[in-house]
Amino acid sequence: MDLFPQAGRAMLTVDIKSTRQAILANQAQTSAKQAEEARQSGSAPSEGIKVDLSLKGLEVASKQQGDADIDESGLPESVRQLLKMIRKLQRELAEANRQLQALMRDRSLDPVEMQKKTAALQARVSALSASLNTVNFGLVRAMSQADLTPDQVGKAMKLLV
Repeated sequence: MDLFPQAGRAMLTVDIKSTRQAILANQAQTSAKQAEEARQSGSAPSEGIKVDLSLKGLEVASKQQGDADIDESGLPESVRQLLKMIRKLQRELAEANRQLQALMRDRSLDPVEMQKKTAALQARVSALSASLNTVNFGLVRAMSQADLTPDQVGKAMKLLV
């Protein structure tokens, strides 16, 4: 099966800035929903200290967390940026899943509080999963548009793992 057929190919454009903005907006909506649920339940948000970084701050942080292999891959800039966003979302999704598992093991919470916190974390996991799917689709489009060689496609796939 040819993932990137040459004949009949339509030109697609991936706007990385818009994709980032959509992800950040999605995360902001999730945070706002969690805060509203906490206000309605009369409890404080379950998070301790939360730090929101600017887009530039997120880029710097991701580079410090081992994205050098992506930067040195020789892949087109659009593909590299999408690979970095995918890694970031994968880390956030893994952390949200860890928090959800820890919450499920916590027997000290009353059932109502447990349900509210679980729902908030499940909403976060859902939002992160949707964002990850969107960026993965954008990566496929960007790779198709960039006419990558089979070696470059293989390199991009290895960087995802």
